[in-house]
Amino acid sequence: MKLKRITAYILDILFVYFIAAALFMLPIFKNDYKNYMDTTTEYIEYIATLGSGEADRDIELDYVYSISKSSQPLSIITCGLLFLYFGVFAYILKGQTLGKKIMKLKVVPDKGKNLDVNLFMIRAIILTNLLPKIASIIVLTKLSPSNWLIAENIISEISNIITFLILGFMIFRDDERGLHDLICKTKVVESNKEK
Repeated sequence: MKLKRITAYILDILFVYFIAAALFMLPIFKNDYKNYMDTTTEYIEYIATLGSGEADRDIELDYVYSISKSSQPLSIITCGLLFLYFGVFAYILKGQTLGKKIMKLKVVPDKGKNLDVNLFMIRAIILTNLLPKIASIIVLTKLSPSNWLIAENIISEISNIITFLILGFMIFRDDERGLHDLICKTKVVESNKEK
């Protein structure tokens, strides 16, 4: 079932990121999208002109910072969609997302009770690493490029640790429950075998 869970998660993430990218292209985000595309193109051209030479660290940092700044609306959209999809949508569909539906899986309470909406929302926050994503958005708005890079590296490491804990628990525990399942007292079962 581990492979089915991972496949369901990948399908869900692809779906959410596809929708987020489509929303970022709406006219309301026209200037942000244009800045993002222009800055990314300039950065690629800059790297191409280097050949085998080394990039100037300050120039490179400015490009990466500018790309991150211009894609900030995309990050906000993505955070909102992750919460809505893995929290609200999955709760409304009684423990299933599109990926879980395709893979015939379902989230159920560990002890046979009904799913608690609050714990289900917390499960979504942990599963999608939402707190580090929100922290990244905040530090991008508050810090200078050099301080942002330091903070972003720390946040990225914290996010990686959470991801490894989630996956590690799922892979090495006999009951295949991830960190998010343990905290929220849920488990994933095949939808035709709910208990």
